[in-house]
Amino acid sequence: MSDVSTQDFKYLCAIIRKPQEGKTFICLENIRTNGHCYHLIVTMNTIKSNLQFFDRARAKFGEKICVFNSRGSKKEQEEDFLHAKDVSGVKKHLMGGVEVVIMCAHPKRFDESIIELLEEIEDSKRIQNKVVIHIDEAHAYVPAFRDKIVEMNAVNITERIYMYSATPFSIWSDESSVHETEQIFKNIYVVDNEKEFNVMKSPDYFGVKDCQYRIVPQDFPKIDPVIPSEFVERWGNGKQRAHVRAGLSLSWGQPGVFDIGNEVDLLSHTGHTLKMLSNTGIKNDEFSFNFVPGFCRKMTHYMIMEMILKLYPRALVVLINGDGTQLFRTDELDEVKDGLSASPGFIGSYIPPMNEPSEQIEDCIKRYPGRPTFITGFHCIGMSVTFINERIGNFDNVIYSHEHYMERPDVQYQLCRFLFNYTSWSPEGRKRIKQTKLFLSSRELHENCLNYEKQIDKIDTELSGSMRSKSEVVGDVKVKEKKVPKERRFDPLEPYAKIVDLKKIPVMDEEDVDDALSRVKKIYKDFMDKDLKGKAMPKKNEEGFYECSTTGKRDIFTEPHKFRKTLDNWKRTSNFALKKKRKRYARVYVAYYDKGEKNEYMWFVRMMEIEDREEVDRFWESQEDKEK
Repeated sequence: MSDVSTQDFKYLCAIIRKPQEGKTFICLENIRTNGHCYHLIVTMNTIKSNLQFFDRARAKFGEKICVFNSRGSKKEQEEDFLHAKDVSGVKKHLMGGVEVVIMCAHPKRFDESIIELLEEIEDSKRIQNKVVIHIDEAHAYVPAFRDKIVEMNAVNITERIYMYSATPFSIWSDESSVHETEQIFKNIYVVDNEKEFNVMKSPDYFGVKDCQYRIVPQDFPKIDPVIPSEFVERWGNGKQRAHVRAGLSLSWGQPGVFDIGNEVDLLSHTGHTLKMLSNTGIKNDEFSFNFVPGFCRKMTHYMIMEMILKLYPRALVVLINGDGTQLFRTDELDEVKDGLSASPGFIGSYIPPMNEPSEQIEDCIKRYPGRPTFITGFHCIGMSVTFINERIGNFDNVIYSHEHYMERPDVQYQLCRFLFNYTSWSPEGRKRIKQTKLFLSSRELHENCLNYEKQIDKIDTELSGSMRSKSEVVGDVKVKEKKVPKERRFDPLEPYAKIVDLKKIPVMDEEDVDDALSRVKKIYKDFMDKDLKGKAMPKKNEEGFYECSTTGKRDIFTEPHKFRKTLDNWKRTSNFALKKKRKRYARVYVAYYDKGEKNEYMWFVRMMEIEDREEVDRFWESQEDKEK
């Protein structure tokens, strides 16, 4: 393959290392090396990942950093953060000497904020440095925002875009793709970190190959597929509790369109293995460190927590999901203290916030020493965060059963949060490193993770320092990617969506204009219970014609009868900004009878409603935890 020096375009860069192998350190060295530029850091879309990166960057760059998010700045001010709520705030900090801006990978940042900020910097006379963009856990965000990344890359002020990942295959587009936005992703430069940033690959890494594994036979009894009503009362959301109070039952999920997986198999395997370890590997009155991931639904996290505490009453269970980072235990129920609240049979509390998750866990262990400690969750424990440090040590046991991802080894490998780099550990700390025991549901699961690890090593040692295609980086790893185009993300909701109405209000001359608009606004408000304004309202251009959007680009539409057919042929969820908890949606469009006559057109008010049912809730639960 040719070296990048021969390329005459602004290529994209990939930085590839195994989980916990120093991608954050490489990013910080990248920033230091390119000190002449501004740096925009896009972390995983969770507050925990954002703060973890901020803590490490602040230690290196001090006051040159600000955090960009939409939350109020009170907490940040108390902790001496530099904070910006919007692009103008970021620009102000840049003019004040800030060089590094950290933000979560929220869709709004990709869709609007980053491009707007790049344009502001480019147009400014006071801040004229080039910009380097860093996207952490790029495999989770690049495929959905390829068009936006192409747009960012095209801005003159953008020096380079770096994409960081331990599971990078989805960053590349297929060599056969003819889609315009995918062309720049066909060949990506794999960075040689040693040559560019003087970051050598360390031999001090504990990988999948260093673990001892055991396949747990599948001859154990399965749990009841019906979720106990009292369990739903304890841990379910309002709708789930209302469901069981109405005398209806809820069931554990099965594999399907919602990416939930077979929850019965997961919980049965977990419960059986926990019971098995109670006789051989985990003691109720002795510290051990254990990792037991659940599935995407929060209900599985709480069930795993209960399973653990029933078998190990003195255990500590650190549960990390969209509800926050919580500590659960069962002892001393009559002595509730430290602000802890008691659920029936359990004591639960939010762990004091610290930027490093490993420090949060360490704090729990110090407060309650000599107890088996367990970590569970899914989305919030699957990428970016660090659970292991020298003082805690590495995991003793891992219970792992994620069969519905057999064709997604990237997902399985990302869940290997029991891997770690011990380069900076003291000789005493190194002596305490244990051989982590993996209790797996199948041999194929272990082989998937092991083969993925081997391929990442191969990329780093044999392919770095050159432009590479997808087939080259994937190698022999069997990957069947679950590619979902952005416009098809909400297809699982189609069966539960219905078009309530499509209202048509004609305007034939100037006298009809005001009356028709009033009717449109009334229809919209009656259905949505709010005024028609902002992005929902088509805008007039300089020539006085309404422009509206059907594909992301605003335009003037003509021929109302054809436009009506276009709307009728859409999927029910098409062109609506779908959000969790919102059931009603409406969009307004305009189509002109004659593009040369601005007072002859048809208004269209398209209204859609999504059913209020458990399947819809499951869909949203299957999505990645949102920024709180």
